[in-house]
Amino acid sequence: MPAYMVQAINISSFDLGEADRVLGIFTAEKGLLKAVAKAARKPGTKMAGRSDILAVNELLLAHGRTFEIITQAQSMENFPGLRKDLTKLSYGLFYAELTNCFAQGLEEDSKNYFEFLVGSLRRLSLSQSPAVELG
Repeated sequence: MPAYMVQAINISSFDLGEADRVLGIFTAEKGLLKAVAKAARKPGTKMAGRSDILAVNELLLAHGRTFEIITQAQSMENFPGLRKDLTKLSYGLFYAELTNCFAQGLEEDSKNYFEFLVGSLRRLSLSQSPAVELG
C-alpha cells in the first residue's frame, strides 16, 4: 500500500517497546487512527516533540499490520499557551479525551471536527482565562 498524507492532532499515546510510541491521532481526512512513531522516545530525535499530546502535525503515514506507521512528520502547531498554564492544559487534555472517546464514526465529518478542535485549542491557548472564553 502506498503512503498517504494527513493533517492530525495527537490526542493520546502509549509507549511501545524500547523507543517507540503509539499515538492516537485524529485526522482531518480519516478520523481517528492509531499510528506508531518509531524512535520517538530516543533522546534528541525530531519525533519526540512531534509526538507530544495536542501537537498538530502533517504526517506521511504508511499502512502497517496493526497500526499505521509514521514515516515523516512536520509540526504545524503546538499551542504554547496551553503548556504554560495548568488550567488551560487541563481543558485541552479534556478536549483530547472527549475526542478519543466520541470520535469513532466521524469519518465523514472528520474535516469539520478537526477544524473545530484545532480552532478551540487555538482560542484556549490565546485566551486570558479559559472560564471566560469557554463560557
